[in-house]
Order: sequence, then C-alpha cells, then structure tokens
Amino acid sequence: MGCTTLQKNNISSSDEIEATYSQGKKIVVVSSPQCGFCQRAFNDFSSTINDFLKSNGVIIAPISRQYEDDEIESVLNWNNQHSLNHLLSYNDTKLKHINLRSTPQFYFFNNGHLVEKIVGWPRDKSNGRAIEKAIKNLNSLK
Repeated sequence: MGCTTLQKNNISSSDEIEATYSQGKKIVVVSSPQCGFCQRAFNDFSSTINDFLKSNGVIIAPISRQYEDDEIESVLNWNNQHSLNHLLSYNDTKLKHINLRSTPQFYFFNNGHLVEKIVGWPRDKSNGRAIEKAIKNLNSLK
C-alpha cells in the first residue's frame, strides 16, 4: 500500500526540525516505533522523563527512502495511539548535532547548543538514570 501525498507531506525538512530545538531547553529523541530498543525505552521512562518530554521534547523518526511507505505508516499509526508524536524525517537528512542513522538517541539542547548526548537503551535501564541526570543538569542552566 503506497502512502498518500498528504502522508508524505508530514515529512519535516532539516530547517523545520532544527527550529524545534533552537530555543529553550529541549530533549530531542531519535526513535523509531519499529525499533525494539525504542519501544522498551518509552515503556521504561520514569515520570520525570515523560513529563520533560511532554513539555520540552522533540521526537524524530528517521525513515529510509527505500521503505518510506511502510515506515511512514508505522509512525503515523504510533502517533495516533500516543500523546507524544514523532516528526518524520529521512534518515539521510543532515541536522546540526544530530545523527539520524541509529535509534534510540537522546540529545539535550539549551537554546540550540548541544549540552549532552546519550545513545542506546541497555537492558539494565541505566540510560534512564543518565537521562534523568541530564534533565537535571539541563534545568540548572540559564
């Protein structure tokens, strides 16, 4: 089943995405609904992480041009079922400070400046503690 033009219009440009984290304190999550590690991360998030994501989060779903129809459909279905929505972007989009080639990744920005980056979601959930610490550090910045 092919995606409609309207669905493909949901794909964000690099300028649109970069504008979402250029001001204020932001966490940018590179995530895919099809990635088991990402699914586990979202299920394991503490209330601290969820609350910060709701108010200061940007979630980017990198999609490949080769499988875009299936991946767009998967992301749109996820967005329809969750309160935190993914922005769509091609995985070859060039973004300042952000790599869209692997998931999950967590980037912490203060007014567009990268403060910290955390990669992966190990089974021991240790990156949950690292993310909480990064949020605390980010909130302490002016």
